[in-house]
Amino acid sequence: ILMIKGGGTRKPLSDQVVADKEHLIFMEGRSVFKVAVNTVVNSLLETLGKIGKVPDDIDQLVLHQANSRIIQYVGEKLGLPDSKVFSNIATYGNTSAASIPIAIDEAVECGRIRPGDLVATIGFGAGFTWATNIIRWGV
Repeated sequence: ILMIKGGGTRKPLSDQVVADKEHLIFMEGRSVFKVAVNTVVNSLLETLGKIGKVPDDIDQLVLHQANSRIIQYVGEKLGLPDSKVFSNIATYGNTSAASIPIAIDEAVECGRIRPGDLVATIGFGAGFTWATNIIRWGV
């Protein structure tokens, strides 16, 4: 559902690969959306469970800023109000690996993350990899 068909070792880059546009990313958007949302929600619930917490305990959720619909839908699935789900994608777009640090910095600067807050971060990306962190923000 997400791949580059050509240009690698199995199908090296060639004039034909380029002509067939197989060197470009192919994505089944709806399927990728579902995988991303379900992965993020399940990972967060599992991680919270390990520390005896539930979504309502989170003061601020900061996701990888890849897609505003994913960010919004994850918040809805977790039952979190918009005030607990930080998004700045409309301002910066998808800044890839820098999106969470940029979002955290901005959330702190505007007072959405304060000392003692429970902050959840979730990154997801290439190869359908992900990581979840639960942070008690510096006191």
